Amino acid sequence: AVVSTQSTGHGSGIGKQIDLLYIRDEFTGHYLLIKDFNSFMRHRSKHHNSMFHCRTCLHGFTTKDLLLLHEGRCRVACTLCPPGRLTQCPHGINQVTKMPEPGSVIEFKAIHKQDKKLFAVYFDFECLLVPIDKKSAQTTKYQTHVPCSFCIVTTSEFEEYKGETIVYSNPDPDKVVSMFVQELDKVYDRMMKTYEEHSFPIDMTEEDEKNFQSSKTCH
Repeated sequence: AVVSTQSTGHGSGIGKQIDLLYIRDEFTGHYLLIKDFNSFMRHRSKHHNSMFHCRTCLHGFTTKDLLLLHEGRCRVACTLCPPGRLTQCPHGINQVTKMPEPGSVIEFKAIHKQDKKLFAVYFDFECLLVPIDKKSAQTTKYQTHVPCSFCIVTTSEFEEYKGETIVYSNPDPDKVVSMFVQELDKVYDRMMKTYEEHSFPIDMTEEDEKNFQSSKTCH
């Protein structure tokens, strides 16, 4: 693990800043020069392109402009900490908080996500990791997921619909996939039959129909 231990802010700000890595065991300690700080921090991210890291909190950014914007907030000294302490602040100085502008309004628009679903289907596959040897320009694939079983669980808001749990396994992955599709078709047919039995026309007045047809927002 890499931990930022000191960022004093001393000096005139003129000249080149250097970074040192301090390695220590139970007997001794030693400083090493870090020639390229961003390259040194590459191991902390799976991002393959260049990253720009803050020397105070060690967070990485995809562009230099984002880093500069962050540094202006990250290097503000905490009044509760001892003078000069800008890193590992226990009072949350390393967590930048950005409040909304005065007069801002937060509006919830995903009304459709509040609708209770009449039916729900949950399913999951179990797979075997089969060794392979497949190489491309940037990737070497050494394993592939081969399905060997699945489970389907169904439920509904209608009491007449009986939820069920379907489990199937087979060493042939093609049969597993084929059976999964077949079972989904059966589940769909049973759900649609139940739905049609509870489908009734909406009793709307002439004014309701007019408002419905002229509405520009559909929930």
